[in-house]
Amino acid sequence: MRAFVIVAFLGLLTGTAFGQARFGIRAGVTTSDINPDQLIIRDEATLDEFTLAVKDAKYGIHAGLFAKFPIGKILFLQPEVLFNSNRVDFERGDLNEVFSEKYQYLDIPVMAGLKLGPFKPQIGLVGHVFLNHSSEFDLESYQEDFKDLTLGWQGGLGLEIKKIFIDVKYEGNFSNFGDHIVVAGQRYEFDDKPSRLILTVGLAF
Repeated sequence: MRAFVIVAFLGLLTGTAFGQARFGIRAGVTTSDINPDQLIIRDEATLDEFTLAVKDAKYGIHAGLFAKFPIGKILFLQPEVLFNSNRVDFERGDLNEVFSEKYQYLDIPVMAGLKLGPFKPQIGLVGHVFLNHSSEFDLESYQEDFKDLTLGWQGGLGLEIKKIFIDVKYEGNFSNFGDHIVVAGQRYEFDDKPSRLILTVGLAF
């Protein structure tokens, strides 16, 4: 999986080999769709059991760089490197208490698409490189174990007007949500694979 990150960065660095390559900055917002079942978690320190559920997935923000490499007349390749920050609220059933976790990732989508006038239908893979997180969850035997890299896919439609790039994309992931949750050495994950709706506005140099 690390090879995916290397390939994406090389794509950005070697883009000058393409005569019509375009580079720019972009930023936007995401809405997450997470509807997993409740987890039943056993705290070995107290021998208590409690439920853990997602209460709300907040809006996320992202910003970074992109490049667009034309391939022939209508095909293009568009890698991006974006800093992504988002937040999820969980509810602990035994205490009727809500706590938040914040996550920061480096998102690296590599999109392929068609340029049909100003419109750009596109699809591709995305790598999420874990950077940092913070949690309000207070439990003696609670730990976090984030994977360095997780993968997903994106598809959507873009609009390109001179130097303005607007993309609306849907993202699905290959990993279940919550697979970083570890309590007393036991890993827990929800049944749902998280998805996101992504709106991004970019400006080419």
